[in-house]
Amino acid sequence: MESWETKPLGEFLEIITYGFTNPMPDADIGPWKITAKSIHDGYIDYSISRKTTQEAFDNLLTDKSRPHINDVLLTKDGSIGRVAVVDRAGICINQSVAILRPTSKVKPNFLRDLLQSPEKQKIMELQSGGTALKHIYITRVDKMEISIPSLAEQVEICNLVNSFIAKEQQAKEATEGVLEQIDLIKKAILARAFRGELGTNDPSEESALELLKQVL
Repeated sequence: MESWETKPLGEFLEIITYGFTNPMPDADIGPWKITAKSIHDGYIDYSISRKTTQEAFDNLLTDKSRPHINDVLLTKDGSIGRVAVVDRAGICINQSVAILRPTSKVKPNFLRDLLQSPEKQKIMELQSGGTALKHIYITRVDKMEISIPSLAEQVEICNLVNSFIAKEQQAKEATEGVLEQIDLIKKAILARAFRGELGTNDPSEESALELLKQVL
């Protein structure tokens, strides 16, 4: 950790701000409108996001509502502390989302993973105000102390995190597959039981015993 640089988050950012407060029209075609609900699991979910008109995007917004590719987005109202990295141009954010634009010293994915860490999530939770609706003040986020390693170490850490997440997902999918198989076999056994076929001698049908072996 000796080579790590520890400073307030704001010193590693070019800007920290938040999005539009004025209403924006909906449209079937046009730039994406990203809200706090659009951000989860480290990514922007466009499938639940809405769009606005190109005219509104060009004329009703300031630059602070139009994030750049590789900006880090942080939800600050409601579901606080969710983080994602902007992966495309032509999107806008509302006031529930903050833009954190890292300097050249910080990899966007590293900053995302750092802010998703339990330690930083706990800090943001403790600093959030409100009861029914949680809120993070970006002035407090700006002052949150973070430690940053070299760029090479940041890449290595992100690779390790991604590898762990991928293995976790594989384990989850494998578990779900086994549970689905058990459920299907259970239904097959029950169906035969209620047809009086648990001891069937029909060679064309798999016995209930063999089905149970598959479960075990």
